Amino acid sequence: MTSAPRNVEDPRLAEMLDVIFKFAAGDLTARGTLSDDDSALDGVMAGINILGEELEAQVDENKQAQQALSESEALLRGVFDSVQDGIIVAEAKTRRYRMVNPAICRMLGYSAEELLNLGMKGTHPEEDLPNVVRQFERLVRGEISLAPNLPMKRKDGSVFYADANAGPMMLNGVACLVGVFRDITERRQAEEEILKLNKALEEKLQQLLEAQEELVRKEKLAVLGQVAGSVGHELRNPLGVMSNAVYFLQTVLSDADETTKEYLNIINDEIADSERIVSDLLDSVRTKPPQPETVAVAELIGQTLGKLTIPPAVTVRLDIPAALSPLRVDAMQIHQVLRNLISNGVEAMAQGGVLDISAVENKLESSVTINVRDTGTGIAPEILPKLFQPLFTTKARGIGLGLVVVKNLTQANGGSVKVESEVGKGTVFTVTLPAADERGV
Repeated sequence: MTSAPRNVEDPRLAEMLDVIFKFAAGDLTARGTLSDDDSALDGVMAGINILGEELEAQVDENKQAQQALSESEALLRGVFDSVQDGIIVAEAKTRRYRMVNPAICRMLGYSAEELLNLGMKGTHPEEDLPNVVRQFERLVRGEISLAPNLPMKRKDGSVFYADANAGPMMLNGVACLVGVFRDITERRQAEEEILKLNKALEEKLQQLLEAQEELVRKEKLAVLGQVAGSVGHELRNPLGVMSNAVYFLQTVLSDADETTKEYLNIINDEIADSERIVSDLLDSVRTKPPQPETVAVAELIGQTLGKLTIPPAVTVRLDIPAALSPLRVDAMQIHQVLRNLISNGVEAMAQGGVLDISAVENKLESSVTINVRDTGTGIAPEILPKLFQPLFTTKARGIGLGLVVVKNLTQANGGSVKVESEVGKGTVFTVTLPAADERGV
């Protein structure tokens, strides 16, 4: 400790030096006495006393500021240590961890020392690390303030997800990013459960709609069943009379003018269409048991085409292998199936096109598949599932029974039918039927 020199003879000067040395020793309460002679030394002493007062006041302020700083640091440390969300302070440039709080240690299962040594690479799954680094860099640049759904890897290897809110800070002159991590595992589980419940609800709703549609279909079929028999026979009788009358007129008026012949042909065609509608009406509600016989595919298709009027704008191409096994089916019923499919294909090509009819045999399954493909307008995907429903039609003059008959008769003969279509490119109906064995049965 420094003391005032003992060899100063002037007592006023000695006192002055003593006060100064006390200041130097930390005693800022020391003061010199003033005389009444207004000497120069009194002026100096007065200045020293004022300096002591100012130094003492400054020291008191510094102590108060230091105490406030200590209290603030204690408060921040208390918040840092007690908050339930995990906190990590990482260097912006190196991504090295500088500070971690107890909550993040509990979340990840590491001690604070272990986390500080691990850094970012050790706290995220390796396969997700590139994305985590990209999110960190975006946070550093201030492009985002929240990085959601970050995968976090615990010490035991398990993974959970957290939302990270982050912002910049300076720590001992180093630019850092402070991130607050909130475990969203329960929220994700709740969201997943909600998605499952929504999916289950949608499935139940779809089942309900399908059940409702099935009920409507059954009601339609019940109504058809009640009226088909009586109405069908009542219509067939006058249609038969009209058909005979037209045949008679065409016979006795063989030398009539072209206009008369044309109108007689129109009447005859309309009668044929009406008879087909009546047949479809009857077959849609009650399919007669088939009378199987052995029939060649080429012959069956040829007979069907021979009874239909194909417009000049439609080209029919056949691909029926000569070695194809014959079918074992009711020829009349399958003739009706092919007639409906070919007629639909022709109607779908109002501006003309190509109708491809092909057949292929599956020896292993003892079946023959007939494809009827058109290059028409195609069928929209939402309509395809409804094609085989009774009374469903997209035609202006249709009643929605033709494809019902196709399905019923095909299934009655032990076969199956399916459809594929692409809007703007065309449609293909595929009918698979049993082939006759070597004995023709």
